[in-house]
Parts: sequence; structure tokens; C-alpha cells
Amino acid sequence: MTMLQDKMVTTRKVHPCVWCNETIQSGAQVRHRAYPWEDYIVSEWWHPECWGAMAQVPYDELEEGFFPGDYARGGTEYRG
Repeated sequence: MTMLQDKMVTTRKVHPCVWCNETIQSGAQVRHRAYPWEDYIVSEWWHPECWGAMAQVPYDELEEGFFPGDYARGGTEYRG
């Protein structure tokens, strides 16, 4: 995967967190990632605590992917 952007940013508008699916308010400090996937560009916004939680989940659990809201905000326990 070619990462186009992967850095901390201040949001200019409201976005959903890709991990917990809770709302990220404008003006929040978040991790933003953008990358090509098939024929389009994917943009992801993460609460800092959700990004940290994702890093603690074993790779084999996330290997097939996940859906927003499969994990609680900042949580590592799958609730899909």
C-alpha cells in the first residue's frame, strides 16, 4: 500500500473515527491517513486513543480488516 498521507492534523470539519465510528469534532487533533485502494482514495480520521488502541490489537485480528464501530473508542476488545 502506498501511503499518501499519515500525520497528525487539526480537523476543519466533522468526521467519523474509522475505529470507533464516533464523531470527531472540527478543531480536534487527530491522525489522518490517505491511500489509494482499488480505484479510489481512502481517507481515514482517527481519535488519538483509537490509533493507540489499534496498535495494541494483534495483527492477525485486523488482517482481514474491520468496520467502523467494531471497537469502542480507545478500546481493543472486538464488539463487531
